[in-house]
Amino acid sequence: MELPKDLTIDTLNLGYKNLTKIPDLSKYTNLTYLYLNNNRITKIENVPQSLKRLDLSNNKITKIENLPLNLTYLDLINNQIIKIENLPQSLIELYLVNNQIQKIENLP
Repeated sequence: MELPKDLTIDTLNLGYKNLTKIPDLSKYTNLTYLYLNNNRITKIENVPQSLKRLDLSNNKITKIENLPLNLTYLDLINNQIIKIENLPQSLIELYLVNNQIQKIENLP
């Protein structure tokens, strides 16, 4: 899969790409909206700290981790999350429908 050449973009849609991992997006320093929905991603990693909105719905994620500190929107609908943890204080919207949640810790 080829990423955009323009490193100044603020929105990137990588939904429906059959990804199993999040590609290294560290060079996209202006990225604020990232859509990774409907893939086969198992781990949250390689997401830029500049993100405000992250959509990881319909993946295979089991743990909430490595989130940007200024994230305000997080969609993890239809994943395999068991425990709600490690949420940034800046979070305003959180979507977790259709997970296997058994424990909630430290909500912002």
